[in-house]
Amino acid sequence: MRSKRFVETRCYYQSQKLDPSRHVLYPKVLKPSINYAENGYIVADVIADVWEREIEKLSSDEDCKKLFLPEGKFLKAGDIHYQPRLAE
Repeated sequence: MRSKRFVETRCYYQSQKLDPSRHVLYPKVLKPSINYAENGYIVADVIADVWEREIEKLSSDEDCKKLFLPEGKFLKAGDIHYQPRLAE
């Protein structure tokens, strides 16, 4: 998992590449993503289908298992998916 600093640096680099005169306030830019990571988002049906289909692959990695298979089960469409570590 990439660090928050890496994400901030990449956002800064991308913003400068697009418009070098523009100053980006990272908390403002990252706030929506942090909010979804902390408070969750609704799993769409297409995503739930992929997770169900790929449950064997997701189960093979401990980090993926913790993130995408809470309690050892894939999330279904309409469930709320949280990523608190990503929000840090």
